[in-house]
Amino acid sequence: RSYMNSNLQPSSQVIQSTLSKNGFDADCYVEYEPYRCHIYSLPFTLNCIHWLTSRFPGGTFINVQTLSVFDLHHPFKPDFFAKISSSFPVLTKLKVWNNIEQLEKQSSSIIEFTHLSQLDIDHAHIDYVEQFLSNSNTYLPALNSLQVKYTDLAIVTNNFTRSETQINCSKLKTLFLEKQIYLPHSKDFYQYFPQEIKISFV
Repeated sequence: RSYMNSNLQPSSQVIQSTLSKNGFDADCYVEYEPYRCHIYSLPFTLNCIHWLTSRFPGGTFINVQTLSVFDLHHPFKPDFFAKISSSFPVLTKLKVWNNIEQLEKQSSSIIEFTHLSQLDIDHAHIDYVEQFLSNSNTYLPALNSLQVKYTDLAIVTNNFTRSETQINCSKLKTLFLEKQIYLPHSKDFYQYFPQEIKISFV
């Protein structure tokens, strides 16, 4: 692994000051492992952002509907998703990519994603499946599409009998699962989701 000289790693304050001096209205945040800098203009007018990490400082992005969060080095704390919820008030699509176990399992309050309709947690540690599907952690009133690993889903829902996770699954129209799984002929599985749900394999 190669590292940049520490003298060549400016802080977010230095970068913002440089941008401001050159007439740019922008914000940024910096990561050091690996070193990279995320810079975005203000106001932010695009409707999607990709690959935010755990160092995201927050802000207000009133146009963003599609977001992916990604971190190979640090787990996402539950309150990170509270920051995401408040920073992206009209978010409809979220992809979580993080296979690191959460050290903190419980958020300080229930997090609500009012407009989130599509959630992809297929590349996330099972802790994030619990984070999103348990209604004691997260409330997803508009969720209608879920992509997740079948094994994680079965564990978190206690083999499709757990009422605490059924609430966030109650309006699903599409469930995306991995191609290689074999769905059991289980009454609990088919009764857990709405009758009109479509099962797709990806």
